[in-house]
Amino acid sequence: MKPTMLIKRVALLVTVTLLGAWTAAAQQTYEVTIDKPERYGNAAKGSSVSTFRLWVPEGKTPEYILLFLSYNGRDDSIGDAEDIPNREFARQHNVALLTCRCERKDGGAGFDQIDQWAGKLILDAVKKLAAAAGRPDLAQAPLLVMGYGSPQVVSGLLGWKNDRVVAATSNTGIKFGAHGNENGPDNAYKTPFLIYENETPTNLGVWNDMFEKFNTARKRGALWCVAPKYTGNQDCTVLSREFFASVIAWRKAGAGDGWLGNWQDKGIAPKGGRPANARDTVWLPDENFARAWQRFVNEKNEKK
Repeated sequence: MKPTMLIKRVALLVTVTLLGAWTAAAQQTYEVTIDKPERYGNAAKGSSVSTFRLWVPEGKTPEYILLFLSYNGRDDSIGDAEDIPNREFARQHNVALLTCRCERKDGGAGFDQIDQWAGKLILDAVKKLAAAAGRPDLAQAPLLVMGYGSPQVVSGLLGWKNDRVVAATSNTGIKFGAHGNENGPDNAYKTPFLIYENETPTNLGVWNDMFEKFNTARKRGALWCVAPKYTGNQDCTVLSREFFASVIAWRKAGAGDGWLGNWQDKGIAPKGGRPANARDTVWLPDENFARAWQRFVNEKNEKK
C-alpha cells in the first residue's frame, strides 16, 4: 500500500493516509480527509472538510468501532484516539477507535442533519478507512458512539442507524428532531443509551424537558439510562467507557434482562427485581455498570 493515495470522484476528494509503520502485530492509525462533500447533500449548509482517524490496537481483531463525536465549534474529537485510557479500553475489549473533525468553510456548525448527509459521510469514511486498513470486516462493524457536546448528532445517528449503533452516550441530554434529525426516538428504544444532563438550578428547564422524553421512552421499554450531573464540568468519560464495556458483555451473554436503578433515590436492583422506589427507573446492562452508575450519581448527590 502506498503511504498516501488520492481518489478523485465527482465533487469529492478523498485522501487516505497510513500513519505509522506497517506490521501485522503493530498498532495502526489511518486517516481519511473528505473535501467538498456536496454528494452527501450538504450543499445548502456550506462546503466543509472532514477528517476521520481510525486507530486499530496491536495484535487485535476489533469487533466494534468506538466513534467519538464532539461539538466545540468545529466538531473536533481527533485527539481522542491518542488518549491512553481510551487505548487501554480498546485493547481490553477489541475495539477500534474512530475520531473526527468537521470544519465548515462558512464557519457554521459541522455535523448536523444526520439522516440527510452527516451520517452518510461518517459511514462512508468508515468504509474507506476499513479498506485502507485491509480490514473489510470493519466496514460493517457495530458502532459504539460516545458523544459530548453534540446531543443532536448522537440522537440523530442513533435514530437513523439503530441497527448499526449498538450503544451510545450523550453528555448533554437528548435532542431527537433537532436540526433535521427526525428519526427517533421510537426506533431507538432497543439500543442501550446512557444520557447525562446537568440537574442544576440554572438548567432545570432543560432537565425537565429531557426527563419527560426519557420517562416516555422508559415506559415504552427503552434500554436507556440517565445519569444526573450536579456540576457542569463533571467528567463522564470513565462512566461511558464502563457503560460500553458492560454493553459488550451483556451482548455476549445474550442481551437478556438488565439491572434497574432509580435516579431519584439512587437505588439499584438485580435482574428480575425492582428498586425500592419503582418509579423513575433507569436501565442498567449488568451488575458491574449498576454499581458504577450508583457510585457516579452518589458522588455528586450533594448537588453542588
